Amino acid sequence: MSYTKVAENENMITYVDIDSIKRTGNLVKLKEIVDFKKSYFNKDGVEYRSHLIEQTINCLTREQKLDFITIYTGPMLQGSILEKGIAPDSKRIIPETSLSYQTFKFVCSK
Repeated sequence: MSYTKVAENENMITYVDIDSIKRTGNLVKLKEIVDFKKSYFNKDGVEYRSHLIEQTINCLTREQKLDFITIYTGPMLQGSILEKGIAPDSKRIIPETSLSYQTFKFVCSK
């Protein structure tokens, strides 16, 4: 895996796995790390620090669909896997003010 930093704000940094980018027409499949700058906690109170998100982005409509998410207890996919699975109701139009918009611009320019 070859990760490139794509976006950052006060809460997180996002990285895209360049090797995972697969484009078919307007659809781009990719893997993205979301690395949180501080700890967050799940509904059971267990700390987590990063996510690996497998997703599909439509470069024409700006729609994002999360295909699979793996949540890690440590930063940059370190520590143990806390949860993993398919995200229900995970489609959305990417807001221009979000870090996901930077990912959209990055992968759709490839």
